[in-house]
Amino acid sequence: MTSSPRHYILFVIDDDPSVRKAIERTLRSPDFTLHLFGDALEAAASIERLSPHLVLSDNAMPHKEGFELLLDLRRARPEIRTVLLTATAEADERFEKALAEGMLDAVIGKPWRQGELKSVIVELLRGDADQPET
Repeated sequence: MTSSPRHYILFVIDDDPSVRKAIERTLRSPDFTLHLFGDALEAAASIERLSPHLVLSDNAMPHKEGFELLLDLRRARPEIRTVLLTATAEADERFEKALAEGMLDAVIGKPWRQGELKSVIVELLRGDADQPET
């Protein structure tokens, strides 16, 4: 028995408009509704109203670091998948620890490799598709 395809709400948070546009082009799909934010605080204010399945956030942003936003989100809403996008993925032991403890689902380095971003996100959401909807 196969389940019907699900539609996913994704948040993309990056303070650089060109990066947001590049991610939007990469993730454009009839299976996704993308909400683009230039600020972590703006995105955080929309989480309850829009209930995303996955939040992809840049780390280095004004007002609030993406890493901190994703940790706060995981504590409050553990069912939401979290992906950190960063130019310093290898250099920060906090990210490795958060991955090992299940506080982040993935860390993707900038610039990302062609196809990597979408495949990681699809794989995370596919894991959710195996779970019954609540």
